[in-house]
Formats: sequence, C-alpha cells, structure tokens
Amino acid sequence: AGHSLGGVMAADYASRHADRVGGLLLMAAYPADGVRVSASWPALSLAAEHDGLASFAEVDAGMSALPEGSVLYTVSGAVHSFFGRYGPQAGDGVPTVSRSDAEAQILDAVRTYLSKLG
Repeated sequence: AGHSLGGVMAADYASRHADRVGGLLLMAAYPADGVRVSASWPALSLAAEHDGLASFAEVDAGMSALPEGSVLYTVSGAVHSFFGRYGPQAGDGVPTVSRSDAEAQILDAVRTYLSKLG
C-alpha cells in the first residue's frame, strides 16, 4: 500500500514481485509510466474527489496498468492530504467533507477490499 509517491513505489514493487504480495492499495497514486502490474489479485485504487495533485483523470488512467478486476473508488469531498496526516499541501484542492468523514470512507473501502482478498 502507498499514498502519492509511496503508491508509485508500491506499484513498482508489486510489478516486479507480484508473487510476494497478496494485493495492492493505491491512495491518490498510480503506477509510473511503463509500469504494469500483472497479478492474480485485483488492486484497489482510491482517488480524492478534489485532489489537486493526483487528479481523478490521472488516477483513472493508471487503472489500465493494474490487474484485471481492480477497483477505483472515489472518496467524496476529499483532497490529496486526507490520505495522510501532514496537513494542507500547496496545489491541493479544497475539501467539501471533514477529514473524519473522508477517513470513514477510506476505511470502508479498504475493509471491503481486504475482505474480498481473503
């Protein structure tokens, strides 16, 4: 799992070691150009509705580099920094939901994903 650049690194690792991991969770992230994750398990990609740093279009485009059956979930009202605890970030959007509401959406999506992985 990884957020932002951490997600880029997680996708890169998973692309080279899919047999060593059981899933991939990207939070406001997508695989780097040229990286393709081929695996027997699906990934979960989370996008923030008002992300000013990893746009929905970029995260959505990254889905084509993830395993078949991967899911893209949009966290309503959230911004890029809501996936971490580092506060506002230059260039990010303006949230229309509280951090705690966004975190509840994130947890629900992750729990659902993990329960399907078994």
